[in-house]
Amino acid sequence: MPKALDILYDGLQKISADGSKLLDEDFAMEIFKSLESDVPQFKDYMTHIHEQKEMYVVGDRTKESRKVEMEDVRMELFTPTRTMNRQTTRYAHKYAEIFASGMLDVLTNQKMTTSDYLSAADGKYSTLNQSEARAAASEKLAATNDASEAGHAASTAALKTCGTIRLDHAGAEGQSRANNDFGRGHKLLVASRKKT
Repeated sequence: MPKALDILYDGLQKISADGSKLLDEDFAMEIFKSLESDVPQFKDYMTHIHEQKEMYVVGDRTKESRKVEMEDVRMELFTPTRTMNRQTTRYAHKYAEIFASGMLDVLTNQKMTTSDYLSAADGKYSTLNQSEARAAASEKLAATNDASEAGHAASTAALKTCGTIRLDHAGAEGQSRANNDFGRGHKLLVASRKKT
């Protein structure tokens, strides 16, 4: 986390000085590129999202209509074709500067936890102040929210599968899995026969 925050901070500084950087594809899409060598899963994720993940076109559910979803988004964001998007680009640059300045204030705010991980704020867990022992200890730890999201995923699966299921029942499936309700102590309830 400290390294990612330092990279974000540097990027936000550049955007706050020149808002057009946010709409510069080479800059915006490469901000976190240096993390890909340290975190192979991040590289896999970026490849999946920007080159492989497909979606249906609105109104057409045929396999042939599927396309890489981020392709059109990136194209319109960085090289807009819609008149309104082209006309508002200069405003987007200004808003990007305002946004970046505000985010820099939040990141360096000593009342916020993020400042503890930021080198620019001399945070106690930042890369500047992190001991080698702490870095090594945290190297193999999971840094995702998969555990907290698993319940939502189970609920979504139940809603898609059952369609008309009530929300509380859909949520119960994920809760039951998380609590291991069907795997705890069930052997105590079943009396086994003695072998003769």
